Amino acid sequence: MRKFYPRASLLMVLLSLAGAQAATKVTVVGLFKDTAIVVIDGTRRLLRSGDTSPEGVKLISATSGEAVLEIDGEQKHYGLGGQIGGSYARPEQAKVRIWPTPDRMYVVLGSINGFPVKFIVDTGATLVSLSGREAKRLGIDYRVVGTPGQSSTASGVEKI
Repeated sequence: MRKFYPRASLLMVLLSLAGAQAATKVTVVGLFKDTAIVVIDGTRRLLRSGDTSPEGVKLISATSGEAVLEIDGEQKHYGLGGQIGGSYARPEQAKVRIWPTPDRMYVVLGSINGFPVKFIVDTGATLVSLSGREAKRLGIDYRVVGTPGQSSTASGVEKI
């Protein structure tokens, strides 16, 4: 006759369920219409509406302002930079001083997708604009994840 070990059985069940639990940390790093870029436990994922990541995070919907994610059957709304799980730490308040160039432009160096980029800073701007050529150089397929729009400039309204 076989012996039954309830504690050992319970331990085996719990261990088998450990892999099925939701990701411990999810951060929303990019938002577009019907598409979101999220970092799940350190792995960057591009999700389109209805997609479920290998970690079990499902994108229900996305706009440029928020993503609705489903984790463990629970749906929540998250904005850009919104995190799920992990520990909270108040972000440090950073200050940056930028001096104008001789032609009175404010220029800083940065990077996009690991490529160096020169940014012209406009304190009243709410968007980052790139030319099609620059987007291609940076590995951004703006025709897939971008939204055409218009921008007001000193010389008039331009299509972007």
